[in-house]
Amino acid sequence: MGRGPGLAGGRPAFAPASGAPGADGEDPCSEIDRALAAYLERSPWTDSYDLVTGLVGIGVYALGRLPRPEARAGAERVVLRLGELAEETPEGITWRTGPEQLAVREREHFPDGYYNLGVAHGVPGVIVLLARCVAAGVETKRAARLLEGAVAWVLARRGPEPGRRFPFAIAPRVPPKPARTAWCYGDPGVAAALTLAASLTGEASWARAAATHAIEVSSLEPESCGVEDAGLCHGAMGLAHVCHRLYRWTGIEPVRQASRRWFEIGLGMRQPGTGVAGFPAFIPEEGGQPWAADPGLLGGAAGVALALLAATDHLEPTWDIPLLLSAP
Repeated sequence: MGRGPGLAGGRPAFAPASGAPGADGEDPCSEIDRALAAYLERSPWTDSYDLVTGLVGIGVYALGRLPRPEARAGAERVVLRLGELAEETPEGITWRTGPEQLAVREREHFPDGYYNLGVAHGVPGVIVLLARCVAAGVETKRAARLLEGAVAWVLARRGPEPGRRFPFAIAPRVPPKPARTAWCYGDPGVAAALTLAASLTGEASWARAAATHAIEVSSLEPESCGVEDAGLCHGAMGLAHVCHRLYRWTGIEPVRQASRRWFEIGLGMRQPGTGVAGFPAFIPEEGGQPWAADPGLLGGAAGVALALLAATDHLEPTWDIPLLLSAP
């Protein structure tokens, strides 16, 4: 797995996302842009703020549609809503997930909600979005202030165990819950978020912190990472791809070795005749069958295939922009 062009020496160049004109010349996504911009007028914001279900995900879409006016309006409103939801603390700026936004099982453990430290549902995802806004000139002053505070808050959450410094979440009167080692939660995702934010903004101290955490992740024994399947979200191929991305940004050799190791582990999980293409997804449910056939991106065979393609092709894998692992 070599370092592809564009990432070895700095930020890669991507073509901005665009909607192809329809037969009548109308951009088929323009109506979506307008609907989202109107939706984002809601204040105070009562829906989620995160990547998978909330403001960060909408912001990623809007940034991908620049320079259209409706897209810029949507991205600006995402920053405004994030600013309204932000909580100022002595250690920086953060965002709270209220109990009404939690699944029943999570609410039992976190009756007052929590402050999430995962890329998929927490503050690290906000960091990448805000860094992209700063780089794109969207609400630059406000986004930069929120970004600096968010990075400070996340780094202040570091614990003592190398490679497992960032917990799943922080909540009042609840001991920190350890995070899995994955893209969605834990040190790999945080390291990737900090790396991309540093590249977009030129903040060398963030890059140094990210490199430290990437090296620590690379030293973890695979058996201790809690990996059950091969999927992108929290499986072996996800760790392989995150480490691959980190290596292409940083050139740190132990990170490359970790990526290769996780690709080998992921390929070793293939069970011909099961799942999709031999890669069943581990989805534990109480009283149910934990293994399922999943063709999808985050947990299934499509994500496995994309990670393998990214590792074996010099083309820039722009498909991972929505996962906050790259940016235009």
